[in-house]
Amino acid sequence: MSTQLIDILYLLIVFTFGISIGSFLNVIIERVPRGLTIQGRSRCPACFHELGVADLVPLLSFTFLRSRCRYCQSRISWQYPAVEFLTGFFFVLVFVNFRLPYSLVYIFFFSILLALFVIDLKFGVVPMVIVYPAIALALLTRILLPFSESAFLYYRLISDKTGFGRYLIQAGYLNTHLKFQGQLVLVTILGALGLALFFYLLVVFTRGRGMGTGDIYYVLLAALVAGLPSMFVMVVFTFVIGALVSILLMVLGKKRFGQTVPLGPFMSLSTFIAVFWGNQLVDFYLNLLK
Repeated sequence: MSTQLIDILYLLIVFTFGISIGSFLNVIIERVPRGLTIQGRSRCPACFHELGVADLVPLLSFTFLRSRCRYCQSRISWQYPAVEFLTGFFFVLVFVNFRLPYSLVYIFFFSILLALFVIDLKFGVVPMVIVYPAIALALLTRILLPFSESAFLYYRLISDKTGFGRYLIQAGYLNTHLKFQGQLVLVTILGALGLALFFYLLVVFTRGRGMGTGDIYYVLLAALVAGLPSMFVMVVFTFVIGALVSILLMVLGKKRFGQTVPLGPFMSLSTFIAVFWGNQLVDFYLNLLK
């Protein structure tokens, strides 16, 4: 079997796993904002008939059922296949661009951000029952990942049969690496807290008209996921995309001047952009200043 075919099969497996996770995200999206448990069988939101396995196959069920419930023939929302496909797409994109364990970390947090994207867009709320644990996990990940890499580096150096690795350890290379990683973690956390404080001040000064308190925690989560310097790219794109969409909605007559739109979806979208292209965008901007 050729290497190219193996790569295609590998990505197909990743995509299949992704759309399966996307199906679970739809359960979270529909139930969590309503205060419902995510346990138990899925039911049609129109006729409440319990759905069977054949009704819940990601993407395929929606296609074969022609976007209608098997039991009452009511329309199935395009949200379901869209979330499933986007989750599978992001899984593939992450595994192509990031190595382990970072790929696993990003697909986990991208799944959370995608669920928050749809929830905020659909219900206009930011569920803290999702955001609080996600912030704690993002903070823990930001601390543990760099130091786990340092532990792996130590193992590689100490296992070097040439003795050069031990020489580097004695010369202080590992200590320098650990110090740099510790400083980077600290600055990243302080940067994320600084952005959360900035959003808090915006909420105070606008008296909650421009954004809600949930956005303060939302940006803290997004900043921890994006990291430095990409978190600043995330914030800039959040406001730019939000402004462009707001103008477009006003032009189309969907919104009037002074009406607000949910900021969370733009934050999730901007986090995706920042993670994949944040460093390149920062470099491009710095080169313009030269």
